[in-house]
Amino acid sequence: MVTFTDPAEKAADEKRLVDLALSLDVESIDLDEVVHDVASQIASDINNGGLYSQIGYLLSELGVAEIEAEIRSAAEAAAEEEVADNDASGHELDLVPQPQDSGAEPVNLADDTSAAAAAVRDLVADITTDANGRWNAYEVAERFSAWLIEHGLSVDEHAAGGGR
Repeated sequence: MVTFTDPAEKAADEKRLVDLALSLDVESIDLDEVVHDVASQIASDINNGGLYSQIGYLLSELGVAEIEAEIRSAAEAAAEEEVADNDASGHELDLVPQPQDSGAEPVNLADDTSAAAAAVRDLVADITTDANGRWNAYEVAERFSAWLIEHGLSVDEHAAGGGR
């Protein structure tokens, strides 16, 4: 990064380079990507420098009250994300729709010896086994959807109660 100590030198270089760009029919849009790349690298360097680097930069660009508001907003967003992560784990919310009462006596899956029950037991074992002992709700939903399709059901049919 080049820094100018003499404002007149910077202004002269700026004018010379603008004149060059204009003489070569270069428009501002032609330099968008270069500006983006340089600015992204600067932002990356600031972010990699940690909180002191970030807050130091923000102090040069924003007022203290704006930065305080951003810090509080970031803290709230992090707290909401933590709650969402807990909810997505399936431990906090009942995300599985409850079956409708058909009037038939419920069958205990563990006692059912049918091939379908065995397939469901295998599916449950497969999608709920994780090295951390936690369920990833997104993976469970993906794998369950794939299982439904593999067994001749569409996800939409299952959700509408139209499965076999």
